[in-house]
Amino acid sequence: MVTIPMKGIVTPNDMAEVYSWFGYDVVTPNDLSEALNNANGEDITLEINSPGGYVDAGSEMYTALKNIQVILRLKLLVRLVQLLLGLHLQQIK
Repeated sequence: MVTIPMKGIVTPNDMAEVYSWFGYDVVTPNDLSEALNNANGEDITLEINSPGGYVDAGSEMYTALKNIQVILRLKLLVRLVQLLLGLHLQQIK
């Protein structure tokens, strides 16, 4: 099983550098896609510690997660009001 940490503000790929410059932790669609590719088909646990972020970046991440063919587990490290696109946890399968 591979653990993928998703820590920080969900930002578009082209805005990550700006947020990082100001000292914020960020996670981008490219970060997630790279981590999913490196998992090589193993089951995945996502450790999510994020206040949320940009809807378009969250949508891209959600689509990437929907398209993988492995068992996906979520481990929430903080209480979240919304996850990625504001979907409630019950809706994610």
